[in-house]
Amino acid sequence: GMSDTVNHYSADYRLAPAVISQCDGILRADNFDDLYFSADNGLDESQHVFIDGNHITDRLFNAAHFTIAETGFGTGLNFLAVMKLLEDMTAKQLLMCQVDYISFESRPLPSEMITKSHQAFPAIKKQSKKLIAALPPYWPGLHRCNFLEGKLRLHLLYGDANYTLANTNFIADAWFLDGFAPAKNPELWNRDLLLAVGRLTRPGGSFATFT
Repeated sequence: GMSDTVNHYSADYRLAPAVISQCDGILRADNFDDLYFSADNGLDESQHVFIDGNHITDRLFNAAHFTIAETGFGTGLNFLAVMKLLEDMTAKQLLMCQVDYISFESRPLPSEMITKSHQAFPAIKKQSKKLIAALPPYWPGLHRCNFLEGKLRLHLLYGDANYTLANTNFIADAWFLDGFAPAKNPELWNRDLLLAVGRLTRPGGSFATFT
């Protein structure tokens, strides 16, 4: 029954490893035959697709609290783009907003691999250091880290997104749907999971995806 599964889930500390190869600084997820980010400039891509695509900057400017949710934390590049944006806004005294960033990841990457992948983007060097220092152990469940004196809270949910999304409650203002292409990773694009995304989105919320 259900209770068996739950007990088993909480007792199993072995998350599936990410199967990855690295070539010219580009991370490939071999089991999905897909890239973590573009070879040209993954950071610009994060900015263009996810931040601009969801009109994050304007919306943060007008909000007291804002929740971003993401399928596929990956190397944390989207998160770092958000952190940089918040730091820039804070420096100009344009940020009064508390931001919660909730990310679902079934195969956390080793921190040394994340560090290496960020070397291509000197613009986020400072933010990358903070993230690497705060990364939790690879245990299933919810891990919380605070950044920017608590103005930015990262909630990392390790485990199968189909399970974690179905058993989570929050209301997202914007979604970064970043779990590789549907053809390469159908488990992150199934009907139940997307219905869960809908359930967890406020009316008038938005989403962006690269695929």
